Amino acid sequence: MKIKILKNAFFLLATSLLINIPANANYDVSIPVAGDTISNEELQFQVIRKVFHVASLKNPVCTDFSIKDTQILQYPKNVKKSKKGKYIKGYWKEIWTVNACENFVQIPVDFYINRKGTQFELDYNSENE
Repeated sequence: MKIKILKNAFFLLATSLLINIPANANYDVSIPVAGDTISNEELQFQVIRKVFHVASLKNPVCTDFSIKDTQILQYPKNVKKSKKGKYIKGYWKEIWTVNACENFVQIPVDFYINRKGTQFELDYNSENE
């Protein structure tokens, strides 16, 4: 519990410094997130920061953010394991829905597994930035 509280405090500070949204914004960083994501908790924590950033760009006056849902759009494909059983290749797609002051923003997230771990990219329209 103590680690989660520290992570949440760090998240709030880092997010308010890195993106232009009010420091008094309310971020629900509860993990595990709602829905069907297959990402682990550490990866969820990393994704939350980015999806809240995108949601704040689309809703610049909002100060209340939470993850409403996550859905798998494409189950893992081309997955390979090393001889030691570690995942070393593959990809999958999800869509994360953020509640930003009752405006629901759907953000596609592409996950890629490689020898270094799992990375992700958000697939969103940035024309409003």
